[in-house]
Amino acid sequence: MKKPDTLPHVFNAWGDVLLSLSRAEKILLGFDFDGTLSPIVERPELAFMEPEWGSLLNQLSCFQNVFVAILSGRSLDDLSKRINLDRVTLAGDHGLRIRLQDGTEYQPEHSETQAELRDIFGQIEMFTRDIEGIHLEPKEFSLTIHYRSAPAGTSAILERALKKMLSGTSLRLQSGRMCWEINPDISWNKGDAFEWIRAQYIGDNPRRFELYVGDDRTDEDVFKKMQTRGFPILVISTEKTGATNANFRLDSQAEVGILLERLMEHISERSTKKSN
Repeated sequence: MKKPDTLPHVFNAWGDVLLSLSRAEKILLGFDFDGTLSPIVERPELAFMEPEWGSLLNQLSCFQNVFVAILSGRSLDDLSKRINLDRVTLAGDHGLRIRLQDGTEYQPEHSETQAELRDIFGQIEMFTRDIEGIHLEPKEFSLTIHYRSAPAGTSAILERALKKMLSGTSLRLQSGRMCWEINPDISWNKGDAFEWIRAQYIGDNPRRFELYVGDDRTDEDVFKKMQTRGFPILVISTEKTGATNANFRLDSQAEVGILLERLMEHISERSTKKSN
């Protein structure tokens, strides 16, 4: 793993990106949502994506053999409301529910945990009701406890309490960006979801291009899968300062828009040349 500030900026490696794109028969572009396509906000329901970025994603997804996927910790239903793009693949709950561009849905096999989640939610709701700044985000297969607006030291208090609550359940605790995530304790994460999506669209075609952009700890699972291939890109954040599996960086969330514009410019030119 590497220190984020030692990673090469992807725009300084743009020649390599263009060379790989020019040789590709199939292209997969993957993105996280919060902190990547959407700026980080105080409360998750306030998150948004710039309309221009949505337009670029939509245009990219319409090119032949170009596939766009957005993977998020949000529920698939919530993500669908914010990404109303027909040809874009969406993965909610960190990939526990995936909707392909043709509308087909996939869920990995896992034990029934919704009853346990409901019970845990009640316990957490009672435990956190007197802690200012806590926001609970229940989802179909997971639960997120946001503490961005809570007093300093809240994370450690939550960690101790949550580990005790989850003991003996089929749920696991995972740290996120200013939040704690409770997920089914199965061998499946964003990285596995991205691999599954990759298999549906580009497979092991030797002439393929793949890119994934993310900013959070959960995106490290995707970066780890891509260490020896493609372009795993970390969006630098002061809230994520640990080592990373990514190979490239962007210095801010705003630079994601510039990346989309550059991808659109080159893929559009590439498509025009092929059609002539």
